[in-house]
Amino acid sequence: MEHILPWLALKNVSGVGNHLYKRLMDRFHSPEQVFDAPKFE
Repeated sequence: MEHILPWLALKNVSGVGNHLYKRLMDRFHSPEQVFDAPKFE
């Protein structure tokens, strides 16, 4: 279950819809990398 938590957390971020979610995954490949990315990326 732990491996799904980052996916759910990213999906529940306010303002992250399906289109932005896909763009983030295309760029960072995982929600952990999205959360670990520097703010300016």
